[in-house]
Amino acid sequence: MNSKIIEKKINFHKLLPTLSKFIVTGIISTILNYTSFFIFYKYFKIYYLLSSTLGFIIGLVIGFYFNKQWTFEYKGNNKNIFIKYLTLYLISLIISQIFLYTLVSYLYIIPLIGNIFCICISTAINFIGLRMYIFRNA
Repeated sequence: MNSKIIEKKINFHKLLPTLSKFIVTGIISTILNYTSFFIFYKYFKIYYLLSSTLGFIIGLVIGFYFNKQWTFEYKGNNKNIFIKYLTLYLISLIISQIFLYTLVSYLYIIPLIGNIFCICISTAINFIGLRMYIFRNA
């Protein structure tokens, strides 16, 4: 068998536990993100983009803690890693907010549904960024 194929299989097997933990962390963060968004938007009548941002921040804080401690088991400098983490998530937030605005304003999708699509996009961006940039040495 080709050694590159074997190497890729080995790398996938090393990635699978991390991906599984990321998914569990992501589910928890996403539930908190969307629940917060829903409460801010539906009950407090806060503008949908601000509600989405607040939910995103809540998910970010919870996600950082669990990704650092459990998913990637990172033991390095908290300040430096949080700045990188925050930068990645801000980029992801900007992309998802532009997408949400487009869905709501031009495609007339209600914010409660549009935000679900945005969470999926930001989740993909975040996993790739965390694995390749933030916790690549973990």
